[in-house]
Amino acid sequence: KRKEVKKMKKMKKIMLVAIVLVVMAFAVPVSAWVFVPSYGETGWQTFSYTYIDPSPFSGTLGIGVSNFADTDLDSVLLLDNLIGMGPAGNEGFELGNFTGYTVFGSGAVVGSSATSSGGTVYTPTEGSFMAILTAMDADTSAFGGTDGTYITFPLSLLAGDTVMFDWNFLAMDYVPYADFAFLVAWDNTGSIVYQEKLAQIGVPEPATLLLLGSGLIGLGYFGRKRMKRK
Repeated sequence: KRKEVKKMKKMKKIMLVAIVLVVMAFAVPVSAWVFVPSYGETGWQTFSYTYIDPSPFSGTLGIGVSNFADTDLDSVLLLDNLIGMGPAGNEGFELGNFTGYTVFGSGAVVGSSATSSGGTVYTPTEGSFMAILTAMDADTSAFGGTDGTYITFPLSLLAGDTVMFDWNFLAMDYVPYADFAFLVAWDNTGSIVYQEKLAQIGVPEPATLLLLGSGLIGLGYFGRKRMKRK
């Protein structure tokens, strides 16, 4: 009996450690929403956010793409359909230009298609036009990059407001050059109050994978022991 009790205590400890490791793995923040391989692509994605702070927000929003650690191969970000956030009358770039936006770097509004490194052809998600931002010509060191392109526009939000836009990151570079697409917000004083990467070239951070793997191994060990006992 005493031997059996010791075994049970040992199993409980293993189970507890495994659960902690799994929880830690999901708690460790990754550096981007989506990771793509060298010369990979995300395909069209939709960013959606509902503002819940009771205090109104008034400032500037920026969306862009950046090179990382080099300036030779320039990745691309496609944008379309900026619902609830883009300049009135040109949320989907249907004026055929950047009216209402400020462009830093190299951007174009096109009424045609864009082709990824893998040969996939992408067209606008709505209407006839979309924006193409190429990672070149503007300094993006403030966002963790080298050079790139981003657009900015005024943004005001009240509690309950939802903003959405379609985006597609086309990697034109390779690991370890972790080019990325990003979102950034400034308040009316010009201070960055929010920033995140939408996508980047590479793989999830090793710390996250290690913790998750360790936790799952622990859970697997516990499961096998239970099966043996039965």
